Amino acid sequence: MSEPTTREDALATLRGLIRDMTFTMFTTQNASGELSSRPMTTQQQDEEEELRLSFVTSSDQPIVADVHAHPRVMLTYSDPGRNTFVVVKGEATVTRDPIRAEQYWNPLFQVWFEGPYDPRLVIVDVEPHFAEYWDSPSKPRLALDFVKQMMTGKVSDHGAHETLEM
Repeated sequence: MSEPTTREDALATLRGLIRDMTFTMFTTQNASGELSSRPMTTQQQDEEEELRLSFVTSSDQPIVADVHAHPRVMLTYSDPGRNTFVVVKGEATVTRDPIRAEQYWNPLFQVWFEGPYDPRLVIVDVEPHFAEYWDSPSKPRLALDFVKQMMTGKVSDHGAHETLEM
């Protein structure tokens, strides 16, 4: 994968890398400066010109107070099956948006909320400013490359490690 040259290219690359990665470890900093991470489900990557990653949570969860105290956050995505790993850093905001909550609504949310209009349901949006990724060949491909290297002495390309400034 070649390094993106424009902001639009960087956003497109990031979209492509995390499109099928549903879960992330969402890291925040609390008011006393301690880091805290929790697994969260990415609800949507807005297909706008800009990229906004959205998450649903309850207003009484610590992530909400953390974002208010320190809006800079980090998201860590991984897909070990594809050997793809992505770190996203950005600014988070918390909103109460019933229209978007209805769009994101999943019947599984009924465990925590009375419905999409539950006043505790909030959306945490992250606007990425920086991403770093590692995109390597699959394990079978790595095994094949290893055998090839042993036979020929030639070292293979083992994927990409790039940073994306947005």
